[in-house]
Amino acid sequence: MFAALSLGGVRTLLVFPGATDTAAFQTNVAQVLVPSLHEGDMVVPDNIQPHLAPGVPRAIEQAGTRVLPLSPCNPDDTPVAEMYSKVKEFLRRVATRAMTGLFDIISEGWKQVTPEENIGGFKCTGQCATRG
Repeated sequence: MFAALSLGGVRTLLVFPGATDTAAFQTNVAQVLVPSLHEGDMVVPDNIQPHLAPGVPRAIEQAGTRVLPLSPCNPDDTPVAEMYSKVKEFLRRVATRAMTGLFDIISEGWKQVTPEENIGGFKCTGQCATRG
C-alpha cells in the first residue's frame, strides 16, 4: 500500500497485492505520485530502501516539488506514519480476513482519518505543505 498525504487529505492511494519493493515504488512514483503533485509541494519520503532508489528524488523534483529528507534522528516522526497507524487500527477493528472487498475496506480506513487528525500529524512533526 502506498499513500501520499497532504494537508488536504490523502492525495494518492495505491493498494496492490505483494510486497513493496524498489520496482513497485518507482512505478508508483512515476505513474501515481508525480502526476498528483503541484509545483511548490514538498515530499518527505521514509528512509527505506525503495524510497531512496536511484531516480526517485529526481522524478519528484522534475514535477517542481522539493524532496525534504526525513530526519535520521526521528525516522518514525512523519505524518504518514501517524496516518498509517490509524488505518491499521481501523483494519484490526473491522477484522476482515477475506480478500474479497479488502481494497475497498482499506480505502474506507483512509477515509476514517479526519482533516483535524491529518493537519495535527503535520503540526506534530513540524512538516509543512503548500497545497492540499
